[in-house]
Amino acid sequence: MVHITEKLAKKDVSIAYDQILRDSSIGHTVYVGILEGDGNELFSGKYKNNYNVAIYIKKLLEHNMETGSLPHDNLHLNSYRYYEVGRDTFMPILKKQKDKIEITSMALFKQDKYVGKLEQKDFFIFSGLLEKHRLNSKEFKTHGGYVLINNIRSIPSYHVQIKNGKPSFYIQVKMDARLQDVSKMINVGSKNNLETVTKSIEKQLNAESKKLIKKIQNLNADPLGLGSKFKQQYKLFKLKEWEKIYKTVPIKVKYIVNIEHSGVIE
Repeated sequence: MVHITEKLAKKDVSIAYDQILRDSSIGHTVYVGILEGDGNELFSGKYKNNYNVAIYIKKLLEHNMETGSLPHDNLHLNSYRYYEVGRDTFMPILKKQKDKIEITSMALFKQDKYVGKLEQKDFFIFSGLLEKHRLNSKEFKTHGGYVLINNIRSIPSYHVQIKNGKPSFYIQVKMDARLQDVSKMINVGSKNNLETVTKSIEKQLNAESKKLIKKIQNLNADPLGLGSKFKQQYKLFKLKEWEKIYKTVPIKVKYIVNIEHSGVIE
């Protein structure tokens, strides 16, 4: 794994990328991450498993990519985002927590500088907007109780409308989900109740997506590659002009959730 310190990430990662990509001993499938706090303490720490620290981090990242809400990533994908016009990169932040290492957040970049981060609670929405995703779970409040869903698969699609050279974006996310757990007061055996629960989940996902997008716009970071998508549709695209309007570009998200029969019994 390639490790970058927080201090360097906030200053300038361009030289680090150049050196890493020139080093033939570093494969493009290795992972990239930011170390929060003292890197020496993290690598010299004693952990409850017996893995070598590098292997421990590798397994931690792979597990969260396959069964959690961490977006799929490696050096090749990360550097592609970094160099692509109209897109900014991102990478997980790792921190030593007593006898274990945790993925605490996601660092967002504006070009070559780390400018802000997404918390763990944002990962489900971020991954759903970013790529086809599956297997991660999320809890929703509804009907005075809660439902826990497992995302079987979610697929985002982007639509760009351009008027007078100004874009607006519509992002539709289709999600097939299964109920994992339900509060006793919610009767999902009723078709009407299930439809109401589904609408409630969609409403919460839409609201959380709106909040997340506003956050990344305020940071002036573009991890979703909206600039790149605009560039593909608009021949007169100019990066400097795009950067001037990015923070105020209209972006609407709509989730369409289909809850498959789960066998969950009240």
